[in-house]
Amino acid sequence: MAADRGLAVAQESGNLIVTGSLFRSVAHGLLANGRPSAVRNLVVVSVGYLKGGLADASPTYLSIYGTLLLVGAMAVARIEDRATANRFLAEAEQTAQRLGHGANHMWTAFSPTNVAIHRISTAVELGDVQIAVD
Repeated sequence: MAADRGLAVAQESGNLIVTGSLFRSVAHGLLANGRPSAVRNLVVVSVGYLKGGLADASPTYLSIYGTLLLVGAMAVARIEDRATANRFLAEAEQTAQRLGHGANHMWTAFSPTNVAIHRISTAVELGDVQIAVD
């Protein structure tokens, strides 16, 4: 509830970094409460909202955007939506490559390594144990 209220205020501010961070918080809250379909919907809308700022994105912006995609990948893996999980992971990987190194901007711990960890986690969630092992 607090993240949802914070998101409303963040959107009013027009600050895309703060708004992106709150999108991520709401997504985590929904996922923790067993609402993966709601997370998927939120991530799709959020990515559309934030995409415009990617052209000249700062490392913080890239980290928030990428982490949002990782939360989305885990959520859709829980509802066995392999195609969307792969799409979110691919976009997160491209974002991590732009970032180029591990960082902890806005407490995201987003990096190419974090994307690799989420690839393994989503594979396990989808029952693709051999892919996770590989």
